[in-house]
Parts: sequence; C-alpha cells; structure tokens
Amino acid sequence: LTKADRQFLAKLSEFLVLNVDGLRIFISHYAFPDLVGTTRFEYSEPKELKKHFDFIKSKNCFISISGHDHKEGMYFFTPNDVKHFGFEKVKLPDTPVWLHGPSVANGTFANGVMIFDTKNKTIQAIPLNSVKHQLPDWRKL
Repeated sequence: LTKADRQFLAKLSEFLVLNVDGLRIFISHYAFPDLVGTTRFEYSEPKELKKHFDFIKSKNCFISISGHDHKEGMYFFTPNDVKHFGFEKVKLPDTPVWLHGPSVANGTFANGVMIFDTKNKTIQAIPLNSVKHQLPDWRKL
C-alpha cells in the first residue's frame, strides 16, 4: 500500500449505522470491541457478545451485520442464543440480533452473499457456488 492508501484507510470509520425502512442497522466487519477483526478470538457463545449488544444499543440499533469469520451460511446471535442457518431465507427474531454472514471471497468454504428484506424483516444467504480452494498438504498438519 502507498502512503496515500494508508492515510485514506486510516480515515475510514470502523462501523456504519444505516437507517432503512425505519430500522437502524449496525454494519461492521466484526463485533465490538474488535470491529475490524484484528484479534484471533472467534465468538461462539451469546454471553461473549454482551459488550457488542451494549454498544449497538448505545447507537439505537437492534440489528447488527458482520462477516469476519467466513462462515458457510449465516449465524444469528441474540443475547440468549446462537443459531446456524445454511444458504436459506430466514425471518429475523424479535430480539436484538448480530447476523454473521458468509464471505464473498473464495476460499476453502462455501462463499455467498446476503440479501436483507427490510420490509419483511427476512434475510437470505445465497451461495455463489465458487469452486472451493484445496489446502496444500503442508497446511493440513
């Protein structure tokens, strides 16, 4: 990266709050306090996300969307539960939710995109059906 590239990137916000159809949606690469996903920690339990839910609440948001972990399909984290969904269409719960979606990038996992229907409060994960990369034998050790 050039010096100008780094200066541009340093000025970017770590998150975005969108107002769409009466919904305030929190968008980030990962969960608070690591919104850019620089640590190696991966959230797996709802109780680990208390700081994230408190942070999005402070921004008057009920819905948060991220995609750092490159999961297949979608994960819905609420303050009390976590559910995994494949590439399908799902109705959002009536509780605060952190939606963790698939990666667009091609890798060793099924990649995809998500489409959020704000009027009906549904989200759909759609696979891109890219050929998965194969890890070299030395990486499997």
